[in-house]
Amino acid sequence: METILLWLLAAYGGATGCLSVLKWWYGRFRPPRVDYYILTYNSAQQIEWMIRSYTHLSRIEGREFRFVIIDFGSLDDTLAIIDKFKRKGIQIELLTQVEEPLEQVVEFHSHSVCCQEHRGKEMKVVDLRRRHCLCEYKTS
Repeated sequence: METILLWLLAAYGGATGCLSVLKWWYGRFRPPRVDYYILTYNSAQQIEWMIRSYTHLSRIEGREFRFVIIDFGSLDDTLAIIDKFKRKGIQIELLTQVEEPLEQVVEFHSHSVCCQEHRGKEMKVVDLRRRHCLCEYKTS
């Protein structure tokens, strides 16, 4: 009886040690953070699917993520859908009054994130402004 108990404790300790080593090992090689820049204009039909898909994909891959949504004056439910996701706790930054060129906005945000976090990240720009064309650009 005592030997069985000792074997169970040894197995439990060994499993705990293996999990600790795996957690440490995985922490060293975390995939880079992903920043999704989504350009919208009356994109209520697509934005919910887009946020859910990228959130799910990033969680499966074990990546940190955030959304920067640049809205160009939507008149439909796009902003209400975005607010719903913000209330759920998804990290979303919404820019609505964009006066500067898009390249300057993306450059400013990627530079400020880079300076704050000194680690690699991936950036995807998704343009939902056109109805029949989903344009996605990936930079590393």
